[in-house]
Amino acid sequence: MKRIVNLLCTIVMMMSFTTSCIAQSKMFKEAAKYEGVTTVYISPAMCKIAMATGGKVDGVGDLDGIKKLNKLEILSCENSKDIEKVIEICHKIIANMNMDVLTEVQEGNESAVIYTRVTGDGTEIHDLIIESREPKEYAVVYIEGEFDLEKIMNSVSKDD
Repeated sequence: MKRIVNLLCTIVMMMSFTTSCIAQSKMFKEAAKYEGVTTVYISPAMCKIAMATGGKVDGVGDLDGIKKLNKLEILSCENSKDIEKVIEICHKIIANMNMDVLTEVQEGNESAVIYTRVTGDGTEIHDLIIESREPKEYAVVYIEGEFDLEKIMNSVSKDD
């Protein structure tokens, strides 16, 4: 009888986990249907596991500027005939998020833009979108979380 109860409990837990994974919103779902598009989604559960490292990641360094990491989504599109459609979809998503440009770099026909939401006092930022565009390549990284801008800037200046 204990085995049956344990089995039923395990099945219920697995079903609830599967449901929660399906229910998680993926921002670039519409753009992912085009040929030549690759997407990567890292769930909140996986982010918690990553943050359990204490902010130390081999080869990356100290990530103590990350206060909270909710999810991560990456979209890349290479040599696709539909690249302009993918860019249009992503730009609509970014525009609807009402984010501010943190920095923008333009060199010839290549560009990179980082978008974010900054708190009123300017010390904390929420969510990041990093967009990179080249003639035959396009990539967007969405990081949902909270970041301490001062700690990030200190970490960057230590590396110089």
